[in-house]
Amino acid sequence: MAFEFKCERRVEFSETDMAGVVHFTQFLKYMEYAEHAFFNSLGLSVYQKLDGAYYGWPKLKVECGFEKPLRFEDRVSIHLLVEEKTSKCLTFKCTIFRITGAGQAERVGAGIIKTICVEFGPNGEKLGATQMPKPVDDAIQQAPASFQIA
Repeated sequence: MAFEFKCERRVEFSETDMAGVVHFTQFLKYMEYAEHAFFNSLGLSVYQKLDGAYYGWPKLKVECGFEKPLRFEDRVSIHLLVEEKTSKCLTFKCTIFRITGAGQAERVGAGIIKTICVEFGPNGEKLGATQMPKPVDDAIQQAPASFQIA
């Protein structure tokens, strides 16, 4: 079972503003990118058919704080931690780092994503919140309270 995930990417030119700094909305996209990559690393998806039903993970709450700017072509590492897991919800703590030329991780921002499991009908109609399917429940665990992102 997994409770931590790390992924890397580079800042794209289209993600920057006229000053060459990453636009604040991109930090939220980086967090969501890590969430999707986490599910994919477990053989799952944030929109998936399991046992004949379709499941998705819409957001209930998203927060992000910015500490330092990112720029075009910076290497970015996003660390995701499963901060809380209930029968229907997952709360992820995301920490965003710039990887320096020396290979050091410099924290540039952090936030949370709270999602809820939703079951959809065969034609995509929303049926409502539901217990997470067993394959998801079996694959993801809440991080120990003492665990910290390095």
